[in-house]
Amino acid sequence: DEAAVVATIKGLIVTSPDSGDQLADSVEPVEGQRLIVVTDRSTFYGESGGQVGDAGRIEHEQGVFVVEDTQKDAGLLLHYGYLASGCLSAGDKVTVVFDIEQRQAIRRAHSATHILHHALQTNLGTHAQQQGSKVEMDWLRFDFTNMEAVADDVLLKIELDVNELVQAHESIQWEVLPLAAARSQGAMMLFGEKYPDPVRMVSMGEFSRELCGGTHLSNTGDVLQLEIISEEAVSAGTRRIIALTGERCQKHHVEMTELYARLLGLLSPDGDKAGSGGLLECIAAVAWRVRALKKQLAGGGAVEQADSPAVGSTAVAELGYQQMRSALRRGARLLNVAVGDLMARVEAMLQECDRLQEEIAQQATSDDLSADSLLEQGEE
Repeated sequence: DEAAVVATIKGLIVTSPDSGDQLADSVEPVEGQRLIVVTDRSTFYGESGGQVGDAGRIEHEQGVFVVEDTQKDAGLLLHYGYLASGCLSAGDKVTVVFDIEQRQAIRRAHSATHILHHALQTNLGTHAQQQGSKVEMDWLRFDFTNMEAVADDVLLKIELDVNELVQAHESIQWEVLPLAAARSQGAMMLFGEKYPDPVRMVSMGEFSRELCGGTHLSNTGDVLQLEIISEEAVSAGTRRIIALTGERCQKHHVEMTELYARLLGLLSPDGDKAGSGGLLECIAAVAWRVRALKKQLAGGGAVEQADSPAVGSTAVAELGYQQMRSALRRGARLLNVAVGDLMARVEAMLQECDRLQEEIAQQATSDDLSADSLLEQGEE
């Protein structure tokens, strides 16, 4: 986990989608040019096991190379990026430095996948085994076996269990040991998976032991927080969870709170129709209004006799984040859109209400254009 190390450049490759990759003895900055730098040592993590590759810098007194991605190929670490300044040559002594903030954000998400895996098995059963994952900066995708959608209340319980383990500040440790020893200690091993021997086992407190080669935190508390964004089907018997951690989770928390307030202000300007149920009823009322106006217009102005959904009256300040989030998710499902598209959909529905009302008003003031009236005006 050392952030910086002195290394020697062993290869420089100029990449080109047209002419192919070409070896170079030295390079200078060229606009739009992309390079691959290979060194004899590196602290970077090459993308593997669902974890994205590191970013950072390779630098010396004569030049700075910006690393945008790191990949593995035939036992080599390939640093992809561009030369920001100066020059680089094969044989140069350089300092290889990964982006510490990015690495920490990736660690948070990766350690969170292990905690999430444990919480899924605790709440759904041991059949809920990992079927794939993707780990980026404070973002994770986790696929697992389950025959049906996870109910909202169970999903919330899983999230709460994860955050309870985060707040418990359990120690995270890893060690390389014989496969048999890892098995005897209860390390989770997926059916059908082939493991090397020896293996790297990552342990979290007493609740999780998994075989993993990725980067991790040293304490569960450093995850800061996890929020499940969505749960959906991938294929028959496989579900997918998208979740956020750390700073990205905190930012999402603020965005959802602001979205709730904006929707409430749009649908209930007087601020009286709040509450998690109240917001949902406000959204339902708009949907009902659109349907009613369409029927009224199609019926030649006849008003549908029905009561619109009632609206609650709980003050916003009294609502917790979970209640606001629940209202947003239920409102999005009601309109069959993603939560992020909820504001745009509600605004479009309100505009549609205005348009339908204008058409109804025009219909009421226009001349009678019925078949009977046209026949009466016919000339023989």
